[in-house]
Amino acid sequence: MDVSSIDLSAAVRQAYRESRDSGAHPGMPPLGRNPSELVRAYEAGEDRTELLREARYLSSIAAPLRPLVQRLFLSRAGDTVRINAHMGERPLLYEHTVGQIAGRGYANRLCDGGPGEIILTLIVFDDEAALVCSRPGSYGATIINYQRSVAFEEHLFARDDDKANLVPWESFAPLPTRVTVILDDTASGHQHRMTHIEKMSEFTKGLCRVLEGRRVVALSNSSRCVHPPYTVGEDRLQLSKMVPIQCGDFEDPEALAVFGECVKTCYSDWWESVRHGPFPPPFSLTRAHRRTVRGPHIVMRALLERRRAMLGKDALFVIYNLYRRMPDPMFR
Repeated sequence: MDVSSIDLSAAVRQAYRESRDSGAHPGMPPLGRNPSELVRAYEAGEDRTELLREARYLSSIAAPLRPLVQRLFLSRAGDTVRINAHMGERPLLYEHTVGQIAGRGYANRLCDGGPGEIILTLIVFDDEAALVCSRPGSYGATIINYQRSVAFEEHLFARDDDKANLVPWESFAPLPTRVTVILDDTASGHQHRMTHIEKMSEFTKGLCRVLEGRRVVALSNSSRCVHPPYTVGEDRLQLSKMVPIQCGDFEDPEALAVFGECVKTCYSDWWESVRHGPFPPPFSLTRAHRRTVRGPHIVMRALLERRRAMLGKDALFVIYNLYRRMPDPMFR
């Protein structure tokens, strides 16, 4: 359906304006621009979430929002959005694709938390991992990054009867390195009135920034929903004690214990749902990619530096193929 097909006529807009001004229906959203005008504003560079907020009035008159939402979640040029990130060797897509987890679908999952639910989930990168912790009602989320540890992951993925022979996981528990906040509900007051689609827009925007330029090993298929009084683990550690880490204090021992238990719990849920084996070791995807992309360049550079590039009757053929396989950035 074309977006212009849901534009309101001048008569309908006038009737809406008069109804709102009369006060007969308190709480009616302000009358915004027509959907086609909102799309043109998006193409001109205006913020998607603000445009969705302006379009709230369409819900008051039962106008179909789907065409507008579908268009605003495309690129400004109208194409499918591509995130500069990879899931293993494949591009990580923005929209849903069979066999892959997409950025928007992952954001939608984080927005599903009810008023009394906190959603915990994991993103595993090639070099590090991140615990994503939403706030009750999905009004924002905190992403806590930590360095991956082969020993820690081997312990988590080991069978129970094998764990007795391993070093206790507390001796190499994950240590936070930095914190990223998505949709900070303490920064302004309007987030508590955000609709689901507006929250998803903000979560998608934030996750795209987090995933940009990264190599992702896996996105957690399962999410741990924590209900009041918001405790995790067998010892029922309180999530409220993790606040120092969310504020940038990575030294508080009690907060670190709760953080480690959250990561451990998410891994356990993940393992039960998808039966993953141990992940590739840290930096292995990056090293493999560099060997594939830079291998010919490294060989050619070594030959030139050692003045061996012109030896042999097939030297020109070899040099031609090496340069043909080199990516353009090698010459910039």
